[in-house]
Amino acid sequence: MMLNLMKGLLEKLRKATDLINMLVFSDVYGRIRRLLMKLSKPYENGKRIIEGRPRHHEIASRIDSSREMVTRIVKELCDRKYITVRKDCIIINDELPKRRKIKPRP
Repeated sequence: MMLNLMKGLLEKLRKATDLINMLVFSDVYGRIRRLLMKLSKPYENGKRIIEGRPRHHEIASRIDSSREMVTRIVKELCDRKYITVRKDCIIINDELPKRRKIKPRP
């Protein structure tokens, strides 16, 4: 019983450490990218899909960011055709860039 308890605690510690690393060492774009890849599953033609599309405020809550920033980054990814947002899912069309390419403001 003690061994099972230790295994459970170690798993929780690993998850907490991963979350702390994500929050400390990644910018908002990196956290969104990581979450989208984590939530997605393989789909057709090398694409990936996230079924049961998460809302922007849910993503923001999970990555400790504002909904507005998530909306801005998701819009950029859609405009550049990296993702397609549908009513019930998000399709990742191509590998998301490692770094955000900031779009110049008009």
